[in-house]
Amino acid sequence: MIEQVRKWYLEKTGMQLPEASYRTLQDLISRRERDLSLTYHDYINYLLSDIQEQNSVIEELCITETYFFREEKSFYAFKEELAGIPLSEVVRVWSVTCSSGEEPLSIAALLKANGYSYNIYATDIHQPSLAIFQKGSYSINSFRKDGSSLHFLLSHIGTKTEDSFQIHKDIFQNIHIMHKNIFSDSLHEIPNNLHFVFFRNTMIYMPSSSRTKVLEKILSHLACEGFFFPGITEIPQIQMQTLSSVYRQGVYYLKKVSSELATEQPAPASSQNFAKSTFALSGVLRYLDRGDHHLALLSLKEHASLVSEEVYLYLQGKIAALQNEAEKSDIYYRSALRKNEAFWPAMFELVRNKQEYRQAEIMKLLSLLEDRHAGEWVFLYGDFDLKYFIEMVRRWLGTNHSEGRNEY
Repeated sequence: MIEQVRKWYLEKTGMQLPEASYRTLQDLISRRERDLSLTYHDYINYLLSDIQEQNSVIEELCITETYFFREEKSFYAFKEELAGIPLSEVVRVWSVTCSSGEEPLSIAALLKANGYSYNIYATDIHQPSLAIFQKGSYSINSFRKDGSSLHFLLSHIGTKTEDSFQIHKDIFQNIHIMHKNIFSDSLHEIPNNLHFVFFRNTMIYMPSSSRTKVLEKILSHLACEGFFFPGITEIPQIQMQTLSSVYRQGVYYLKKVSSELATEQPAPASSQNFAKSTFALSGVLRYLDRGDHHLALLSLKEHASLVSEEVYLYLQGKIAALQNEAEKSDIYYRSALRKNEAFWPAMFELVRNKQEYRQAEIMKLLSLLEDRHAGEWVFLYGDFDLKYFIEMVRRWLGTNHSEGRNEY
């Protein structure tokens, strides 16, 4: 029955229900069974036939995480592209899945601070989030370290108190808030000549068929030479002939071009592959960091052709480890080393997983880390730098010496 509900959710929203939401779904179904005095089977039938119940369930299952100037590098790139638009022109922007409004309000703050008039179109499927947006009152949770370098711009659109931030009412005059299911609803209220579209951190939940359908709908509203900002891990999931990649301010995003221009002036293959492989891996690592091995595996398999064999096996090992399958993860790590004996992340995981370190293995790992090419794989560990791993391994080596475990 759960599989039936997951299939319905996909058909209704175009999104796969993340594994992290399965427990939420189970609890929701149990609660609604009690509320309506229905059996499990009868409730599922009721859900699949009642539109109001469907909307309520979708609202509870939606992931609504957002905050001001999320993925702030995208906003620095956005500001640079604004320079090509005359101040006399009204800037048209669409925040496709706006949630509780922090994204479109961040856009408004940047536009207002730079002297632009604007019309912002903000859509979302989640009614409770839109209600928060319309109220315009935000807590400290809407302010994070990411985005903090741009928080000063918010003074152009609101007033901060000790424990909240209130948006000035006049800001909403040029922000058009709409309840929309972008997968199935008509989007005729959105103009067809937008300068910018922000559609971030939603495609990660969509299979390729849903992404294609939604992207075609969205891009029909973006003007030629307009800019499309996806989430920073979503670039490899977008393969549209009319979009060319742009790299500015340390972030990739996309520009809409004519199909003829896209065909005549393709980006260099090596540049495309580097960008796509980097973002493909960042998506997998993001899912691993969340603890969602199901989506990590789906993302890894989807982008397998962009990933080297040793990295693919290593990530399979990380996914297995997340599922508490230690023996299976070690098999993957050893396989990665057989593909490339210099691939230190696999050796690092093998050594770290042992309660007693073999001296020879630690020495081998240290030599790999000190190799001049070792830095090319450190991105697999996020914000940590190579020195961190070298120091850790040296500590292991010192521990082995002090405890006399050097017989190997």
